[in-house]
Amino acid sequence: MKNDSSIPKEGDLYKEITISGHIFELRYGYYEEYERQNGPPVVIYPDLEKEKIFTEDGYRIVSQVQDSCEYYKTETLPAEEWCSDCIYFFYEEKEIGVCRNENKRELKQGGTENV
Repeated sequence: MKNDSSIPKEGDLYKEITISGHIFELRYGYYEEYERQNGPPVVIYPDLEKEKIFTEDGYRIVSQVQDSCEYYKTETLPAEEWCSDCIYFFYEEKEIGVCRNENKRELKQGGTENV
């Protein structure tokens, strides 16, 4: 089999995104071990469900493929319930955006996240 240098390798940088002063590196990899046997690596998104990061004005930064939350709302009925399908999701880059739902906004003056 010919070695194709255009096929990304695990760990290769796909894209670097800066949102509200936060830098996110999207790299190629595998979500599950069995994926290694079934094809080339895919873009790995940061786990923004686990690591909660906010903009300067307190809005939550989320990935487009993040599972929807209890405030999820759409104007249509999509096949998948991802953050990017929600009316509160605003793209900053293709892969990552900001949730503009006020219920998920972090209070800056000694407050905490409302999630």
